[in-house]
Amino acid sequence: MSRPECIPATWRDQGDTEPAAFRHCWTYRPAPGAEPLGYVARFERADGGKLVVPFFRLNGTPGRFKAGAAAEPRPLFGLDWLDAAGPLFVVEGEKDASALHRLGLAAVTAPGGSKAADRADWQPLREAIAAGRRVLIWPDADAPGRAYAVSVADQLAGVCDCVGAPPVGLPEVEGAGAADWLAAALAGAGFTWDGFGELPDGAAAEAFAARLSAAVETVAGPVPDAWLAECATAPTRAVKRDQQAPPPYVVTERGTFRIVRRTRGEDEEVQECMLANFSARIVAEIVRDDGQGRARAIVIAGRCAGAELAPVTLSAEQFAAMNWPLKEWGSRCNVSAERSAGPRLREAIQLLSHAEGAPPERVIYTHTGWREVPGTGWCYLSAGSVIGAAGAVEGVTVELDRLGSLYALPAPSTTAAERLEAARASLATALIAPDTVCVPQLAAVYLAPLFRTLQPDLLLWLQAPSGAMKSSLCAVMAAHYGAGIDLHHLPAQWSDTAVTLEGKLFTLADALAVIDDYAPQRTAADQAKLDQTAERVIRSAGNLSARGRSNADLSRRADRPPRGLCLSTAEQWPTGESATRRLFGLSMHKGDVQVDALDQAQQAAAAGLLARTLADYVQGLAADYPARTAAALERWRELRRAALDAGFTDRMPAQLAFLMLGYEAAVSHWQAVGALDADTGDALLADGWQTLQEVGRAHARRVLAAQPAEAFRATLADLLAAGEAHLLDKDSAASPGTDAAAYGWRGTFVLGRHVGWVSETDGNAYLIPKAAFAIVAEALHRMGAPLALREAALWQQLRDRGWLLPGNDEAGDNGALRSRDTRRISVYGQTSRPRLLVMPLSALRGS
Repeated sequence: MSRPECIPATWRDQGDTEPAAFRHCWTYRPAPGAEPLGYVARFERADGGKLVVPFFRLNGTPGRFKAGAAAEPRPLFGLDWLDAAGPLFVVEGEKDASALHRLGLAAVTAPGGSKAADRADWQPLREAIAAGRRVLIWPDADAPGRAYAVSVADQLAGVCDCVGAPPVGLPEVEGAGAADWLAAALAGAGFTWDGFGELPDGAAAEAFAARLSAAVETVAGPVPDAWLAECATAPTRAVKRDQQAPPPYVVTERGTFRIVRRTRGEDEEVQECMLANFSARIVAEIVRDDGQGRARAIVIAGRCAGAELAPVTLSAEQFAAMNWPLKEWGSRCNVSAERSAGPRLREAIQLLSHAEGAPPERVIYTHTGWREVPGTGWCYLSAGSVIGAAGAVEGVTVELDRLGSLYALPAPSTTAAERLEAARASLATALIAPDTVCVPQLAAVYLAPLFRTLQPDLLLWLQAPSGAMKSSLCAVMAAHYGAGIDLHHLPAQWSDTAVTLEGKLFTLADALAVIDDYAPQRTAADQAKLDQTAERVIRSAGNLSARGRSNADLSRRADRPPRGLCLSTAEQWPTGESATRRLFGLSMHKGDVQVDALDQAQQAAAAGLLARTLADYVQGLAADYPARTAAALERWRELRRAALDAGFTDRMPAQLAFLMLGYEAAVSHWQAVGALDADTGDALLADGWQTLQEVGRAHARRVLAAQPAEAFRATLADLLAAGEAHLLDKDSAASPGTDAAAYGWRGTFVLGRHVGWVSETDGNAYLIPKAAFAIVAEALHRMGAPLALREAALWQQLRDRGWLLPGNDEAGDNGALRSRDTRRISVYGQTSRPRLLVMPLSALRGS
């Protein structure tokens, strides 16, 4: 490898007559690609002798690298390879570790040789062991190597294995190690390797790694007792024979200490090193489960100067960072400034907290909806009762932050009379407003608990003018999920940020969430911001996906897609075809709400009757949840086929099927508890299917009206009629027929920009493509509803609607015919035949 500038080309030790030449160096890094911590260089004399010289910064401080060992505890060589697959080898010397790196294996070594293991920082390996990693010591085959293995095992509390005999293929040379094994294996395969550089071309690293692993595994095991006896280190022998030996830390009233043992011949020196002037212990672990991932928090109690410290709750990341004692307990709690005191204190807290058994662990669910709870089965979670097949389930904790006061179901009914009372209250909500409003909303109430199984890709949108009491109606429907929901306590507002709304729709799994008040804004900027939020949420609900997010390091964060059904109140429709087609639109007017029925429903909601209805409903689902959801999915397919047979297209068949499935679930529940007889229930279902189809057809027309093709046609006609654009007569210089005012004429004068020609005889308008597109796009932009399509896609959509005649086919450069949107047309006053769009006048007029 190349020689770093800090390392000289030659090195002369005291007493040497000739300098030794630089041969190789090994770079110490804390992580892959990180800045070097230092170097260890190998110099070779002419007589074959070697010198190994470390180059580190003096005492670890900034500055140039200078000859000398690193500050203690010294960093291990090979930290940048810890993530490699397989066991984590501990070898003796940088050459051996680097040889294993060539094979893609994780390997480290202590700097300074076999006698300096106790001066190295072994904390990274202790953490790897705590994470479940296997550590395997492979010392050199000599007495210093055996002593090195014992010393390393002592540092790791014996939680490691050791290559206790020469593996097959190791040369019978005193002091042979991993690099010697690899060189011999390569030589046996016909390759020459100097022990320093890359593997020879053609030498498959994976194959040799497999051979090496197989060789060492046959001789791997605990550190041999003979080695322990040879080193005569009683403390080490005790650790080896008792894998559960106490950790090298103690706690007293003075604080937390690290116990350092050093062996000097037959003597052992024991030293207490203070890590902190306080003690801390883990008293509980809390797992917050959001249904997609688990976040672990740790509850820590402590003592300082004989006094108890208030328990604190930390995330796993906060605990590992070890900067929390000052923040949580104040300046009286001091962590030593000694290097690595923080990581060692963390290790001490963990090891001592688990010394007499693991602290209790508590799982907290942070979402609503279905979970299969161990020992209980399928349960529906809410911040109130958790409901299983047998009723309310004890011992399951749900926390929803601010949503917890709203989405709290009561325990299910305990008698038939209670079930009937609750079901009648739910049924009565159908009388609040016309069926075209209440049937889809009640369908949504009973569909939402099946959301994550069925994945309904729609959002209900209730449009009504201000004062129509739409929010009051939606609050009653949402109160099926908790008595805390009312007009003044709805789960979400359109004034919330898009991220907040996405978070709520993620949390409210298998539930109905109301987003209230999509209303006109006072400024164009505010309206654009609201429209952007609405489009993002509507698209997320319609696609069942979330906007991708990244962490600060650009790694991808977990998505948070909507997991519940959304019902929006609005004074107007959102802009754009894409958003409109993802909605299922409902519309009502002032006076549609029956105030007496609303008042009774609000009283029932506040009394918890509606929420008890839903509790009874999900209890029935929990009794056989997998079978019930599978049957629901099959029924949805049947209903979707019925909607297709009725002539519905695009998203509408699936949307109608989802809502009818929810309405069937509602009617079935009301019938099961006696609130409806069979004949009345069947009549409700038949009427409900007709009602949903009626609403579906109305919304399908709304989707068509929102298409860019319709916006282009209608806006162009308006611009012509208003005199902001004009069409000339195709065959003369005169006024174009009896309807000249509709083409931008006022008497014999034309107004606005020229966008094409017209012929009432032919029955067509002939549009200049770019001129017509530009003036319409400008007008729509001024109105805050820009065209969402480019020219080619717009012309295609106009053709699909029959509003644009096909263009001419022409031969391309390769002779193949290609279709155009335009035709060459002869027009008055033009020497050439321009390419024009041909739009029938019936389309332009909207007839």
